[in-house]
Amino acid sequence: MLPIIGEVMSNQFGNYLCQKIIEVADESILQMIVTQILNDVVYISLDIHGTRAVQTLIEKLAITILSE
Repeated sequence: MLPIIGEVMSNQFGNYLCQKIIEVADESILQMIVTQILNDVVYISLDIHGTRAVQTLIEKLAITILSE
């Protein structure tokens, strides 16, 4: 799913799947997700569905960084 994660994040139903994946992902998976969406993060964030998935990703990254 990694090659299409940006599209799935912006999907009406796929964003829920992405949020759940992000919630249970470890640090290496989060890094792969961030690397994959880096060039499209603005467009995903501007999408009505993608914005929630990006918000979940940012929250998870903050928790991961603070727990180190």
